[in-house]
Amino acid sequence: KHHDLPVSQLSYEWKLIPCPTSSYRPKERGRHTGHVVQEHGKKYLVIFGGQNYDLTEKYNEVAKFDLEEEKWVRCDIDTMTPPAPAPRSSHSSVYCEDENAIYVFGGTTGITVMKTQTTKSIFRLDLGEQRWEEIQFTGYPLSGRFGHISVIPRKGQVFLHGGKTDMDDPKLNGLYCLDLHKQDIAKIVPVLQCCGTSSDGDESSMDSVCSSEGSEGHGSWKKTICQHLSLALYSSD
Repeated sequence: KHHDLPVSQLSYEWKLIPCPTSSYRPKERGRHTGHVVQEHGKKYLVIFGGQNYDLTEKYNEVAKFDLEEEKWVRCDIDTMTPPAPAPRSSHSSVYCEDENAIYVFGGTTGITVMKTQTTKSIFRLDLGEQRWEEIQFTGYPLSGRFGHISVIPRKGQVFLHGGKTDMDDPKLNGLYCLDLHKQDIAKIVPVLQCCGTSSDGDESSMDSVCSSEGSEGHGSWKKTICQHLSLALYSSD
């Protein structure tokens, strides 16, 4: 839904929230995900995963920040035994409000000398039951990736885009729709305006069709993705 006021007329202000040193707080981190959720009439910021700034440690803990009392709250969620996901960073996640659940997609679980340990696993965290479960999706075989994005513009549908499979590999530009109810993945195949045809090849091949970052064709391909996301974000059931 659009705001009542144009974006140009909205005003925002940054505020630094000090955390009491005597209270619990999670370790500093980056490349994690976070969502604002509402439980029992209160709003919390829920974060998951990430890694430290030395790139030597990854996390799979779930932490909540009470936005009213401005303090961190411990979550009694088992992160040591399956089906809890392995520590990871550079994943994506969405909050499904009607299920009161967070879905986590992909990410990297570690870095070896030769290869990035990228995962394609999908997990669901039930915030009410405070338990994890791994979800097996059917349909298009989505490859493992990190550094991608995912959004949930309408109930039961997640759109996932981009990422990489390895540090030295080219960036991916595929767009996918994940049906949370049917647990099925479909690939969205846009028309490549640079050549006037559609393509169902792999993600890296689309970059070869629209060869250069600054070319008109590549811009059209990126524009097409944005159009798909815009339709998803601003259309209603």
